[in-house]
Order: sequence, then structure tokens, then C-alpha cells
Amino acid sequence: MGQNNYNLNNKKKTPLSLLIVLMIIGLAGFAVLAYFVVMEGELPFDDPIRHTFYSARQPGLNTLAELVTYAGQWPTILVLCLLLLIYPKTRSAYGVPVTAIAILTQLLEKTVKHIVCRPRPHVSFHLIEQGGYSFPSGHSITGMAVYMLLFILILAYMKSSAKKTALMCLTLVLAFGIGVSRIYLGVHFPSDVLAGWCGAWLMTAIVLLVKDHTKIGKKYMIPRNTDDQPAEEHSASNQ
Repeated sequence: MGQNNYNLNNKKKTPLSLLIVLMIIGLAGFAVLAYFVVMEGELPFDDPIRHTFYSARQPGLNTLAELVTYAGQWPTILVLCLLLLIYPKTRSAYGVPVTAIAILTQLLEKTVKHIVCRPRPHVSFHLIEQGGYSFPSGHSITGMAVYMLLFILILAYMKSSAKKTALMCLTLVLAFGIGVSRIYLGVHFPSDVLAGWCGAWLMTAIVLLVKDHTKIGKKYMIPRNTDDQPAEEHSASNQ
């Protein structure tokens, strides 16, 4: 995300109507899944999907799933946020919004887990050690939120290049792959992962709403040019 690839004059805003629709879908999906988990315990699609994944297990895929799931662990996310915050050219455009969404998803996940208190799948299905409650999947909600937001920001701010394409592919794969790995590794039900994704879409919409449509977002989440001026101010001063 170096200077040569950094589109400082980008003025794109995510349409407010699209953000509202995304918020409604995320909130409704999360609420419906939480309701059925609380009332029914398991959803009809949970067992067929997870046992399909279990039947596909083999040593190579086991290792790959463990590597992918590590990308959604909090230490990995923390290091990523710190790197984006430390580097001046990524601080406003990437570091602040990504850090904000990481914190928000953690708060949502921890709160709901201790309200719902859903047990994980039986330990005999686990390929890794994992404690705590199951709903929603913390790796899935944080991974989807962080990497999907990065995908959107890279799309908006980086100039077209092979590096941009590679980073967009990587973030998109991780956004969905982390959740899939949690099912494969036997530590979550599919409904845990789907709820995590819904919660992540809700938080993504909220962060983009703040970033693109509020004064605080413009102050702290808008990329700045080499003279430390907001991109739109710099463009106006050159006219």
C-alpha cells in the first residue's frame, strides 16, 4: 500500500441507501439466527453441513484450515491493526477504520456469547483446542469484518495494479475462508459462522457510514496527502 499505489484524491463514498440495506440485512440475519439458536438449540442445516465438512477431512486440508483460522485470531488482527496504524500513509485510510471495526466486533461477539451461552460441538469433533461458548463465531465475525472492510478500502483507495488485485483476492478469501475453517475444524456450528458474518456486515455498514457520512469520519478516516492535508482540501487548493 505504498505511495505509488495510494490514490489520495479518491472521493468515492459508499451510497447511504446501500449501507442502510446492508445494516438491515446484517441485523435481521443476526437476530433471526440468535432467536432460533436460543429457542431450538440447533438449526436444521447445522448437522448436514458440518458433517459434510468432517467427511472431507484429510491431513493437507487440516493444516490449511489451521493456517487460515489463525488469520482470524485476535493476536493476528491486533498485529495487523498496529501495522496499519503505525505506517502514516495507511493510518487514516486503513488503520483507524479497521481498528474500529475489530473492536466493535469483539464487543458484540463477547456480549452475545455470554447471553446465549451456546455450547460448542462435541469435543470429539475438534481438530484444535478451543474453549468458551459457540455463538456467534468470534473468528468469523472479526475475520469477515476486518478483511471485508480491507477489501472495500483497497478497492477504493489503491490504484489499479497487480498488487491491488492480489490484495483484494487475499482479503476476500480470508473473509469467507476463516469462517469455513471454523466449521471444518469442528469448533463451530454453521449457524455460528453465518451469524458471525451477519454481525460483520452490520458492523461494516456502521463503520462505512461513520467514515463516509459523518464529520468524525472525515476527520479521522479520510486519507491524507503528503502535505498532511485532506485529499479533497488539497484538490481544491490546486484549482
